[in-house]
Amino acid sequence: MSILAQPDDWALVRRYLRIEGYGGQPLRGGVRWRFEITDPQDGAIKRRLAAIQTPCATCGRVLHPVRPRDGRQRWYYAVACEQDRQFRCSRNRKASREYERIRSAYKRWRDGLPAAPPEPQGTLF
Repeated sequence: MSILAQPDDWALVRRYLRIEGYGGQPLRGGVRWRFEITDPQDGAIKRRLAAIQTPCATCGRVLHPVRPRDGRQRWYYAVACEQDRQFRCSRNRKASREYERIRSAYKRWRDGLPAAPPEPQGTLF
């Protein structure tokens, strides 16, 4: 289940989310994106962000998508397992599609547009 299917968590995350384009990979289609979390300065909000749980977009393992970068000074948002745990999870189409859904939802929110209808998450059979 995506963060987008968790309205309260998504409302909190998007307030602090900053999506930044950086260096492209010309052979792979251009710009790459960083999903940075700005520092809320409020300890209670930091704890709420750190406590959010979602499944990995690839393997389904429960994870904490808001994570520290560079030794806890900066945080980021991730849809897949940490690379030192499961490198392949963050390097595939499932993760890329989830990042694109989040980027699209964030842009719609930022631009004051209504949320798009949720995409099907798959079937049981």
